[in-house]
Amino acid sequence: MAIASGLLALVLGGGLGASGNALRMTAASAQHDIAVQLAGEAADGLAGSGFDASTWGSRVSTALPSGNGQVTTLGTQLRIDVAWSGALSGGSECPGAHCLRVWVSP
Repeated sequence: MAIASGLLALVLGGGLGASGNALRMTAASAQHDIAVQLAGEAADGLAGSGFDASTWGSRVSTALPSGNGQVTTLGTQLRIDVAWSGALSGGSECPGAHCLRVWVSP
């Protein structure tokens, strides 16, 4: 209980700086939720026959700051990458400042 009270005092005592951090954390969480939704849309679309990578990529770039989406076929699996606030680049486990990578087996 004392630890929780101390943390609360630290957050409340932080003033505007703490509020700014909380807002940034909330925005990052919302962006992650959007990335998860977009990756799910791609996975669902890829499972059907009507997936349009260009339209989906446009949605990613519109929905997320500096958003970039990519679907790559690797052997028998599909890899869905959604990155924002940074560009996708090959060879990295997490391209961009923030990213989400999902593997799909058709």
